[in-house]
Amino acid sequence: MFMIITLSTLLVNRLVLLMKPVNVAYVRSQHSTSDIVVDNFPFTESGRLAWWKENKRMLEEKLAIPAIDKTEEAWSITFWNYGEGFKQYTDDGGYFLNPFYKELYCFDDIADAKKCIDKDVAMIVSRTSTGKILFTLETGYYCLNSKDEIIKAQGYSCPAGRNYR
Repeated sequence: MFMIITLSTLLVNRLVLLMKPVNVAYVRSQHSTSDIVVDNFPFTESGRLAWWKENKRMLEEKLAIPAIDKTEEAWSITFWNYGEGFKQYTDDGGYFLNPFYKELYCFDDIADAKKCIDKDVAMIVSRTSTGKILFTLETGYYCLNSKDEIIKAQGYSCPAGRNYR
């Protein structure tokens, strides 16, 4: 009985997390590179790819991302998991022989002392100079094909795809 209650509780908690909308916690764009810190990003890679397809126009219209001046430029957007939120950087040497040490990624343009997050990349979306859209995730690479479908890439090789924009 205890096990059924525990499993039910875990299932309900997971469903609540899945229904929460993605929150953009921080955005930084410099030239052709953008960083977006997101909270409650989809857990699965297919969910992240679907989120991109549904929200790429919103990113472009509301946040001017990707930050490019010309359509033929290459660009890159890194989505970072918000995790436990922004933290203050400390160089206490705690990483030495510590298998549980979490490396931090800091945003120097944030004036607050808490300007670092755990270095946890959720997804990278990039456009090559030839116009191909490439998605980098934990298990590999995906491409946007000419039918506007996201397909698994063969290594770094993408089929001829539709140019972005």
